[in-house]
Amino acid sequence: MKIIMEKAQRFLYKNNLKYELIDFEKEIVRFIGQMELGLKSNDGLPMVPTYVSGNLYPRQGGKTIAVDVGGTYLRVALLEREDLTTRIIDMVKEPSMGKEAPVTFNVFIDDLASKIEPFLQYSKIISFSFSHEIIHSNTMDGQVSFISKEISMTDYENRLLADSLKQVIKKRTNMDVNVVLINDTVGVAGSMLQHGDEFQNYFGVIMGTGTNACYVEQCKNIKKINDAKSETMFINVESGAYVPLIVSDIDRAFDATTLLPNTAILEKMVSGEYFGRLYYFLIQMACKEGLFSDKFTLNLKSHEPLDTKDLSEFYKNQSSGAYAEMCDDQEDLQLLYFFASCLIKRAAVLISIKIIAIARKIYKQNEAPICVIVEGSTFYGLKGFQAMVQKFVETNKKDMNLQLYSVENAALIGIGNIGLAFDAETSF
Repeated sequence: MKIIMEKAQRFLYKNNLKYELIDFEKEIVRFIGQMELGLKSNDGLPMVPTYVSGNLYPRQGGKTIAVDVGGTYLRVALLEREDLTTRIIDMVKEPSMGKEAPVTFNVFIDDLASKIEPFLQYSKIISFSFSHEIIHSNTMDGQVSFISKEISMTDYENRLLADSLKQVIKKRTNMDVNVVLINDTVGVAGSMLQHGDEFQNYFGVIMGTGTNACYVEQCKNIKKINDAKSETMFINVESGAYVPLIVSDIDRAFDATTLLPNTAILEKMVSGEYFGRLYYFLIQMACKEGLFSDKFTLNLKSHEPLDTKDLSEFYKNQSSGAYAEMCDDQEDLQLLYFFASCLIKRAAVLISIKIIAIARKIYKQNEAPICVIVEGSTFYGLKGFQAMVQKFVETNKKDMNLQLYSVENAALIGIGNIGLAFDAETSF
């Protein structure tokens, strides 16, 4: 086993897959630099202006409809705010359209309207979160610029999302509604609006089907626009587009197999949509190097591709799941676990770098902490991942006071808060 593990270590080093090779400080400085570049130009990170004010006050006693179009699920919910708390009253949850088969924009919008209709008797305010990249406008509408997370949608070019939804609802119900268009990461950040006075600042991070981040920026720093209506604005970082200093040959080869190669590089290294598939791809490459037994290699070749759920199950319990069933000896099991552990630790490092970089950009030296709200099935579902991130953040944050928070249904609560603020006629 010692000889095999030595070969495995050489395999990782040769392919730049060891997380120890990542220079935290260089990546943090680079990430901040890419953020700054994206605020003033179309280079660097996308840094999408959302036109959602950073000063929001959800209306007490109000109700709103929250729509969360994610990479895996569509959620439509009715929310209300009482006693300074926003809660979900009712919710519909279904698989996202375009995952199993391509969907047209018109079919998507019509289906979405049908899910919203039952809730219109309670509210005509719809806070519409779309988890793909959008070009926003100061009218709280926007057009899709990029569809990610392996969703296939056609005919969305030059179509306004909020206006299209309003028109379809009007046609179906003869009702006039107000729709505010946001991104789901804005929603995650917005889940802490009721606690805003406890912190000097806050931002949201998602690590689920995809990965992203959102924070509040001073509008004077957003040089690429000149039509902001508020002093501060939520910025959708689109952090999945970040390209780390070290991207291995295996990452590049895997990227070439995805629906849209040469895009969303960080997302394909860490997020749930891709992570398990990347691991499966890595194991295939290791088999070609002769690291696994002939029996396991044959079993893997004849098995259908595995995903993040399969990886998560094996990492949690090495005696169950598809990977375990393909192993006849302990060496293969140990090698599978070793590679899983290395890839998961690398993902934890990359997510920690993103958190520290955003925090460092906005941190001010005072007694109040920065609140980081993290949501996502991959972040909380992978065994030990949350603790890994917390450890890496704590070790590398220097003198910053950061607190990582988990809010149940953070995206939906935050989407609802923004809808309630819109209902209160807050300036966006």
